[in-house]
Amino acid sequence: MAPLRAVERLIRTVGRTAAEDGAGAAASSTWTLTTAREAVRTVRAARAAVAEFRSRAETDRELLGDLYADRHTRGADLTTGMDWLTTLRESCALRQEASLSASAAETLYRAGPDTELEAAADAWSRASEALSGLFRAERAEELRRSFTGGHDVAVKALAVLDGDRGGPDEWRAYDIGRSALDGLGLGDLVDRAVRRGVAPADFPDVAERAVLRAWADLQMTADRRLAVSRSADRDDLVTGFRELDAKLADHARLRVVQACDGRRPRSANTPGAALLKREGEKKSRHKPVRELLEAAGDTVSRVKPCFMMSPLTVSRFLPPDFVFDVVIFDEASQVLPQDAINCVYRGRALIVAGDQKQLPPTAFFSSADDDEEDVETRRPRTGSRPCWTSARRAGCWRACRCAGTTAAATRT
Repeated sequence: MAPLRAVERLIRTVGRTAAEDGAGAAASSTWTLTTAREAVRTVRAARAAVAEFRSRAETDRELLGDLYADRHTRGADLTTGMDWLTTLRESCALRQEASLSASAAETLYRAGPDTELEAAADAWSRASEALSGLFRAERAEELRRSFTGGHDVAVKALAVLDGDRGGPDEWRAYDIGRSALDGLGLGDLVDRAVRRGVAPADFPDVAERAVLRAWADLQMTADRRLAVSRSADRDDLVTGFRELDAKLADHARLRVVQACDGRRPRSANTPGAALLKREGEKKSRHKPVRELLEAAGDTVSRVKPCFMMSPLTVSRFLPPDFVFDVVIFDEASQVLPQDAINCVYRGRALIVAGDQKQLPPTAFFSSADDDEEDVETRRPRTGSRPCWTSARRAGCWRACRCAGTTAAATRT
């Protein structure tokens, strides 16, 4: 029972002590042997720490100076002092592991600004920055860390640069060339050439090829005529062209109709128009076609600018001075030159269309013309309507007269 009574006394003592200090708000029934022993160990460790702290009071007071206030020393003041000390070491290029006595720190703390030292530091900063600026961003950042990392590190970095006298100049030349390539959008060309093992002597050809290819890509992108088109797009263009061509043909036909209509006489006041009107009102005893064309040829050409006639009917119905702008012979291989001469001289221009490999003229057409001539000879020249019908039935030759438009004559 003695051990149990000892445990009970320990628990009650710890509970009363904690309650008196205000740190143990829990009831004494919540304390156990384990928590009581833990509390005792904590108290002993705290007392040992206090004893050690007080034993080093003189050393801490000498080290911290005015910042030392026994147990009431403020942590914020110590943090500020450590930051100042770190800045001091960096400014003086002192190693972090080297000790700095209180007297030395006090001297530095109370020392005034040194203009000569500041000028030297400023000159060093400018010189080191200018030297770092000669290199690309990655290497420049590495050199800046070396120049600001202390005296020994800066001296070592300068020694490496001094041992390679031609390196900075070579690197500077490389940087200028690389910057020029970067401005042209070819900055990665050097890296790709290095990866592929391109010889320095071959690099100008590689650069020229890359520039020409970039220029060709730019031209093909900017000029739509050089763009690669799909077959469907080409088909759309062909379809659109066909539609426009059909519209153009319709428009040209309408323009011809409009031009011919604009030439028509608007009244019967002219002699030719009056004659045509009078002949049209007759039921018999019409003027022969030749006489009608001699009397009203100009008006007839305005009303009907295109004539389609055979060479025989041309000489029979048209006056010798009845001239056309254009005479057109179609299937000219079926017409003999002596049969076409009477049509040729009546046009200011001549168009002959035919195939020399076709069959030559046959007697069939001549016999048809002879029969037509016989029929016409037997008819009285009384100017009757059958004369006009004969001219239309023989419609194998066409001539046109149009002011401002193309006239045509065709042998079919």
